[in-house]
Amino acid sequence: AAGTALGTPVGSGGIRRFVIAPSNPQVIYVLKGTSFSKSTDGGTSFADITGTLPVGSAYPTNLDVSNTDANKVWVTFSGYDATAKVYKSVDGGSNWIM
Repeated sequence: AAGTALGTPVGSGGIRRFVIAPSNPQVIYVLKGTSFSKSTDGGTSFADITGTLPVGSAYPTNLDVSNTDANKVWVTFSGYDATAKVYKSVDGGSNWIM
């Protein structure tokens, strides 16, 4: 049987992190370059959830999702901004808090 092609996450460059939510395998988060994407349909399509994350002043290094809640996401940064290290979203990337 032929597989189904996945949609294209936003951003440029290679995919640096690809996380499938353990509590809902239809939810996928992707870090590609300095952009964050989310799919809610198993990877068929992706939406940009970079939002207010400080990608202009800090370098995104990782992302992870809760084991029990597909809407809880954390992203980490390194680089020039000492205050921009870890951000969290409790609504699937619609809003980010430090």
